[in-house]
Formats: sequence, C-alpha cells, structure tokens
Amino acid sequence: MATHSSRTTSDITAGPVVSPGCVLQALDPFKSYATYPEGSTLLVRDTPADGVFLLVEGSVKVSISSGRGATVILGIARPGEVLGLSAAIAATPSEVTAETVVPSRLCFIHRDDLLRALNVNCESSFQVVQLISQQLREALELIRILGTAQSARRKLAGLLLNWAASQGATTEHGIEIELRLTEEEIGQMIGTSRSTVSRLLATLKRDQVLSVDGSTLCIRKKSALQELAASKRRRATMRETDEPQSSVGLQ
Repeated sequence: MATHSSRTTSDITAGPVVSPGCVLQALDPFKSYATYPEGSTLLVRDTPADGVFLLVEGSVKVSISSGRGATVILGIARPGEVLGLSAAIAATPSEVTAETVVPSRLCFIHRDDLLRALNVNCESSFQVVQLISQQLREALELIRILGTAQSARRKLAGLLLNWAASQGATTEHGIEIELRLTEEEIGQMIGTSRSTVSRLLATLKRDQVLSVDGSTLCIRKKSALQELAASKRRRATMRETDEPQSSVGLQ
C-alpha cells in the first residue's frame, strides 16, 4: 500500500530543459506524496486520469498495447518527469499505461487543482505548454530512431545511444546506463523477440562494444555503436541476429 508524507519541491530532480518541479511549484498546497511498490499501475490506457504524477524517486515503465494484445514500451520515466500531463490538460483518457519498475516515490496532483492553478498563473501555464512540447520532441526522436531502422540490430544500437545521451554517466570505462528493463521488455521497445535481443547483446559484448555488470550496461565503444545505428545490413552472416519486423511491434 502507498505511504504518504510531506516533501518539498527542491527534492525533485529537474529535467534537462524544463523543470517539472518548477512548473508545479504553484501547486505545493495540493501535492500528495506516496511510495508505490514495484509493479504498481499509475495510469491505464483509455482510462480517465484524475490528475498527474511527478516522479520523485524510482522509475516508471510507459507502454501502449495494440489491438492484438502486443505491448510496445515507449520508454522509462526517470525522476523529475511528469506522467499524464497531456491527458489531464485535455480531459481525455490516458494515452498510455504507466507502471512502476522499482519501488518509487511520486507526487500526485488532482486535475481540478492543476487547472485551477494554471488559470491564475500565466507563467506556469506557459511552462506547461513548454513541457508538453518537450515531451513531444522526445517521443518524436525515439520514433525517428526506431521507425527508420530496418533491422533489430540498428534499432537496438539507436536505442542504446538514445539512453546514453539522455541518462548515461560518463566514466573512465565508457558511458554507463542503469538498465531497468528485461531483454523481453527491450524487445517490446524495438519490435523484436527476447531471443533476438539476447543474441544482439551477446554479439556486442563479444566485440567489446559494451559490457554488462548486473543492471549496469557500459558502452565502451560509442563510435562502433554509432556506426551500427547508421549502417544497413552489410553482411549476410549477420542476418541471423535479425528478424522480420511486425507492423504492431512484437511478433
């Protein structure tokens, strides 16, 4: 069960362009903090959302499902990100399903309180528009990376580079990324099977392009990964790591 307590906005990690914490400062009196266990469902696609969630600690998986029941993971929300904002503003059902990947701490703001505060605070209203635009740009960039690639290998390379740019930490060994997804879930992001992801990662590790230690993935040869992301299939011997891509994502 979620446990509630008080916490200040300064505890929230700001986003790289627009800080959701700053955007929502005017709503401090209406914020409700809670800790959710792993696997908690925060938003359900096509279901009305009562408000927005601001992620303080932990991570949240954001996904959609096709009419055939296939799940496509859109990304992993990190501390400082807002969930359900566009649906709350437009008074429409949630476009996505959001589920905690690890025990996570979130701040909830009811839609009525959000709209009331934005109606009297022009600066916050403008910042919300900026924030939604920022989220749209990030979604379009991911679509560009995954939608233009012709093979699972290129999609995986593009996805890893995207993660490196958005959440990677540069160390003496390379760029380290904290993985919160299983191989099956990574496959759901790039539209292929778990076994294909496993083989692709094994090949990248064998070629020392990356290494994996527990939940930490380290990109050791970024340039090699960039070449993979940009290249087409060049050798028939590498085709065994690729699978035909389904129009709905998963096969």
